Amino acid sequence: MSQYQDKSGSQVEVLSVEIVPQGGGLLRRVPWSEFQDHYTPVPAASDNRLVEVTAEWLPDGTKIKAYWNGCYWNGWVTPLFPLASVDQLSDLIPGIDYNDAENAVAILRETDIEKSYPLTITVDGKPVTVYVVGDGFCWELAT
Repeated sequence: MSQYQDKSGSQVEVLSVEIVPQGGGLLRRVPWSEFQDHYTPVPAASDNRLVEVTAEWLPDGTKIKAYWNGCYWNGWVTPLFPLASVDQLSDLIPGIDYNDAENAVAILRETDIEKSYPLTITVDGKPVTVYVVGDGFCWELAT
């Protein structure tokens, strides 16, 4: 067991933690000792690299440029898209549209509209503006 204290000095023991896969999945409670043995912090500066992604529901041969840091969600890649790729996606997928006035990508999901605002990642030491499009979509690396 690990002991911690709050700002007033009151001590607590951490007995368990609740974890859930990034991007969704089942919530699990694991003992603190198991958590410490099996998990480590994600490095602060993940290496983002330019890749091409696709999905089985896109037209055959479709490849979309994206940045990816090597992380998976339920076995699928988690791409980040530059604006040129967002434009390509909006041509391919109904319900995806870039709104210049808001600098956001609107993604229609049944009756809800999700908005993806720009993120800045570092690629080869330089800032790159990207958007999350289709968080939870089943993206895969194009071959």
